[in-house]
Order: sequence, then structure tokens, then C-alpha cells
Amino acid sequence: AIAVRLDGAQVVDPYGGRAGLSAGLLRAVSDRAFRDDPLRTMRGVRLAVELGFEIEPHTEALLRQAVPLLVDVSAERARDELCKLLALPGAASSLRRLSEFGLLTVLLPEVEALRGVTQSAPHQLEVFEHTLETVRWAEEIIAAVQPGQQSALAALGLSSLSRFPLAAHLAERTSGERTRAILLKLAALLHDVGKPATRTVEADGRIRFLTHEKRGAAMTGRALTRLRFSAQEVRLVRTVVANHIRPLLLAAQGQVSRRAIYRFFRDIGEAGVNVALVALADHRATWGVALDPEHWARLVEVVSLLLTHWYERREQTITPPKLISGRDLMEQFGLEEGPRIGELLEAVREAQAMGQVRTREEALAWVKKLVAAAS
Repeated sequence: AIAVRLDGAQVVDPYGGRAGLSAGLLRAVSDRAFRDDPLRTMRGVRLAVELGFEIEPHTEALLRQAVPLLVDVSAERARDELCKLLALPGAASSLRRLSEFGLLTVLLPEVEALRGVTQSAPHQLEVFEHTLETVRWAEEIIAAVQPGQQSALAALGLSSLSRFPLAAHLAERTSGERTRAILLKLAALLHDVGKPATRTVEADGRIRFLTHEKRGAAMTGRALTRLRFSAQEVRLVRTVVANHIRPLLLAAQGQVSRRAIYRFFRDIGEAGVNVALVALADHRATWGVALDPEHWARLVEVVSLLLTHWYERREQTITPPKLISGRDLMEQFGLEEGPRIGELLEAVREAQAMGQVRTREEALAWVKKLVAAAS
């Protein structure tokens, strides 16, 4: 609401915009500003965080009154404003402000429902606060994997990730102006939405959330479809939510086998990179200041191993070359077409990933052994 005459002789400032800039205040220029376009409620929060401004009290009152009108805004516009917020530094702070104004209840009630849901150690925070902390850590990790940030990686104990092209991966566009980095933060925001519906308390007082990742994946799919994300984006974020604890489970094992790595990427595909990064953020948010260096180092070791096979040994471990076909099995062993053919081919691929089968002859011999064992 500030203009300059073309001759440069005068600044036109009918609403006191310069004073607002000097004072660090966001002020609506009309009492109808938010009612005329309720998306401005989200935009006001984003701008306040982005600029480090406060929202002027009367403007804040107008914003709060207009919150219920956000339901009338098209899903696409609300989605785009949310993604602009997630793309900026300090996304967790912006999300907190959305919640404080009641906007998150309208936009993503699944996340607002996490407030006050307590959880057992090693968690330091209730689920809503843990979720915002996970978003914050996801942002820290995204920043640390950018080129020239070796010192930031080292400070986080993530130097082993420096050789992977993670910055390029996260910069890839998914749809429109959205990137994998934005969807990584979105997955961090949604990773625990299944917890309220799966919360149980054991006799010893321990709180559990069995299958929360599966419930959360289904909820995530519905939420992102409602917000008109593309099918590819819905699938990516849903996959991350469904599998975000898998790296943690692998880290709890002894040695991680090539079979386990093969199965991880067989089930998850390229979403495995985002799964690994969300697992790191989740772990830091879980432990907080009580972080156990040994547990952290072990998870980082597993993540580095997964990324090594994805980026450097993909053909050997994850997508081994096809050695035999279903037709070969039917002709060589007299098998009929059906699910058994797929099972045997999958067994061969897994044996290839393990380094147990390298040639067509070895593949046929492997199948022969499996067929004989089943007879």
C-alpha cells in the first residue's frame, strides 16, 4: 500500500506503511482484508515469520475472526501457501503460529489433534511438540547437506553423508514449484499423525503406538489428496510416513545384511532417501538434549549404508540385472503360470542382491534348488 510517483517527487503512503515497516508491524489496510480473501490469514502468518514482524493487535483480531472462512478457500491455494511456508527457514515456528491462530485446525486437523498426546521415554516431548521439533531438525539436515556446508554436517555428526548428492535430490521438482525438500518437511510434519488413534498404555505405564505408521500413512494420503497434491506427491509422502521407523529398526539390529537393504528399497524405492533423512530428524527430535552419542552414531551408520547402496551400488544390491524370465521357468521346470513364478523370480533377485547368484546358469540352478526343496 505504498507507491512512488513516476517523477519520484513524492511517496504515496495512505495507510502509514513506512511507519509499520520501521516498527516491524504487519497491519491490514482494511477491516475487510481477511474476509475478502481468507487466504490472507495464512499469508499474514507466513510474512510475520519471514520478516520477523509482529502482527498489529487490531489486525490480529481481524485475522482470528476470519479463520473459519479459510474453509472457503480452494484447496489448491491453501496447499500452495502451506508449501511457501514450508519452503522458508523457520518452518516449525510458522507452523506453531498457524496452530496458535487456529489455522492448522482448518488446514491439517490431523496435526492439531497431536496436541497433548503424551508418550514414554526416550521421547522428551508430547507428540505435537515432537512433531514441530522433527520439522525443525529436518530443516537443519536439509541445510547441512547443501554444498559447502561440511562444517554443519560435521557439527551434526553427519560427515559421512557429504559424498552423496542429497542437495540435488532435495532440489528436484515434484509438481509446480514444489520440491522434494518441501515434501521432506511435510513428511516430518505428518509422520506421527497416526499416534492418537493407536495410543495404548501398558500395565507398567509404558505408552505404545503400535502400527501408528500404517494408520498415519492412510491419514496422510487422505489429507494430501484433500489438499490437491499430485498423486506422485501423495505417494511419496505417504510412503515416508509408512516407513519412517524402518531405519531405526535396522539400526537396532546387528549387522545390516544386503538382503535387508534390498528389501528396504524394494518396498520403498526412491522414497527411501527421504525415509532415511526423516528418520534422522525423528531421532534427534525424540532424544533432544538427552541424545545418546552411540545410538546416534549407529543410526547415521545405517543411513550412510543405505545411501551408499542407493547411490553407489544400486545395480548390485537394489536393481540387479534380469537373468531369467518367467518363460524360462515354465520351460525349464514345467511350471504353470501363476504366483509361484513371481515368487521364484523374486527369490532370484534377492539372491543376486546377496551376491549368491551372478549368472543365468547360477540363477537356474538356484531355482532348481528351490523347486526341489518344495517338492
